[in-house]
Amino acid sequence: MLALLLLGLALLTPWPAAAQQEARLLDQSVAVQFPTTVTFRLRAQSPIPITKAEVRFATQHRSCAPVETSGFAGVAPSTDVDASWTWDLRTGGILPPGTVLRYHWLLWDAEGLALDTPWQTLQVQDDLHPWQSRWNRDNAIDLYWYDGDDAFAGALMDSAQQAIARLDALAQIGAQGPIRIYVYATGDDLRDALVFPEPWAGGQAFGGYDTIAIGIAPASLGWGVRAIAHEVTHVLLDQAVFNCFSDLPAWLNEGLATYNEDATGEPSSGYAEPLKEGLRTGRLLSAPGISASFPTDAGDALLAYGQSNSLVAYLLKTYGNERLRLLLAAFRQGMDADAALTAVYGFDQAGLDALWRTYVGAPPRPGDAPPLLPLPTPVLPAFEPYALGTPEPDISATPAPQVTDTAGGDFLLPSAAVRSEPYKSSWIETKPFDWVAILSGALLGGFVGLGLVYLIDWLSRPKVGRFELVRDETFNLGTLYKLQFTLKGRAQPGTCALSIGWKGHSVFAKWDETPNPLENDDPTRFRPELVPSTYYQPLFLNKIYRVPVIIKSNIKRNQRDEYQVFSAWWFGWARGYGSDPSLQITDQITLTLSGGTFTWSKTFPISDIVKASPAEPDHAV
Repeated sequence: MLALLLLGLALLTPWPAAAQQEARLLDQSVAVQFPTTVTFRLRAQSPIPITKAEVRFATQHRSCAPVETSGFAGVAPSTDVDASWTWDLRTGGILPPGTVLRYHWLLWDAEGLALDTPWQTLQVQDDLHPWQSRWNRDNAIDLYWYDGDDAFAGALMDSAQQAIARLDALAQIGAQGPIRIYVYATGDDLRDALVFPEPWAGGQAFGGYDTIAIGIAPASLGWGVRAIAHEVTHVLLDQAVFNCFSDLPAWLNEGLATYNEDATGEPSSGYAEPLKEGLRTGRLLSAPGISASFPTDAGDALLAYGQSNSLVAYLLKTYGNERLRLLLAAFRQGMDADAALTAVYGFDQAGLDALWRTYVGAPPRPGDAPPLLPLPTPVLPAFEPYALGTPEPDISATPAPQVTDTAGGDFLLPSAAVRSEPYKSSWIETKPFDWVAILSGALLGGFVGLGLVYLIDWLSRPKVGRFELVRDETFNLGTLYKLQFTLKGRAQPGTCALSIGWKGHSVFAKWDETPNPLENDDPTRFRPELVPSTYYQPLFLNKIYRVPVIIKSNIKRNQRDEYQVFSAWWFGWARGYGSDPSLQITDQITLTLSGGTFTWSKTFPISDIVKASPAEPDHAV
């Protein structure tokens, strides 16, 4: 009896071998049809039918957060899985030559996740050409080419190295990682390696991938050395200012790239001649108009390149290299173009455009430039030696809408009113309209309504409620005089800045909440690239804020500079940074607080500021 019981238990107990069965990978592969498709394949077996197969993949590039893309292969429930999924780059995605691609597969059955394969890595290459390669260890440049001798490749490598050295001297920007350069023998070969290229494209830098693809024939080496320098500059700028909030304006990106094509900074004739013609005819683009993108028309695009070069040359020749370095530092911190220019130079893109037009002798702009169609930048035009005409787009005339006058018609009085008051009915039906009175009333009503809208908007906007000047003697380098204020209203003020104007100069104040632009808070180690981070501060209603505006320094440079304008630039004044902040007791300053929806300004004599009362410690925010 006991033996039969044990036999029954044995039959009910699962065999260990069966319990250990799991889904297993048999084979996986990737087939690349460069540059359009990547096909992932997998074969696997499972004791339980697989119902879903997913491939997850990612490319190696700079990004704000790790990004994985999923593709789902269509599979019928089966224990033998043969799955594939194709990434079609014509519908989305970027895959420059040399990109490192990572992927793995996930398989599910009715009970959940059955198989998660290890991550695999491969480097995607354009296998249509017999590539040769050279590598520069110092600047980490990988150069690939297939047409031309070693001297040809050496000249291009030298151009890339020289471009890195020039930009480092110009803006203290060096290579932060290896740069891959793929040199195609013709423009057609290059465009065959791109997805939906512009017909005039001669080279392209892939932001975030540190990769350049460019078409240079050995017979066009003169153009090629400039083009290589141009595209290397784009990669260096992307490495230097990458952030998750804003991009370099196209005119600055392309302007620096053209300026850095050789040691002179002068543009090639392909850029210079369209600019000369634009100056002659008055047909120029605006700096704000070429901030986001360049025109799609090849001729207008070349004008945009020439004008961008001239804009950058104006900034460098007028304000020097140091301001350019600060401008790039501002972009690295996420400022947009207008905010960065205002922080460093004191004018926005429209102001730059006006100053540049004066610089080149062009008349003031009568109005805003027309909007431009978007074009992904940076793309280098192949005006030499592969100049290609771009046909004008066929834009059919759109018929003007027909406007029908519907203001006419009979004036009808309700029948009940006619029966009860026949005299009024007769008067209304026979008296002609006083159109002047009606229109006047409508206009008056419109103005009153509009006025109410503006009144409500004005009442809700942030406003400086209470303000005063206070004295703070806790700063180890001197006594600070601060504007203390509170904002009232209903709408939140957002990010704000306070400018200080004096004797024809202007500078943004440094908020108490921002750190000093010093290394390890050492007054002898000024860091000018940190100055823009002190300009802006998010403000809130009904809170007390203090902003230093004047300092009575413990360090007297002469007998006349007892009081000075205080900003982040003050720390670098002894090294020649910023405008002379010296003030006399008879001078005055103008403080302007501005946000997204309000502006407040007031002028204070220095003689009144120095009479300020001591600050109360509990008022600090």
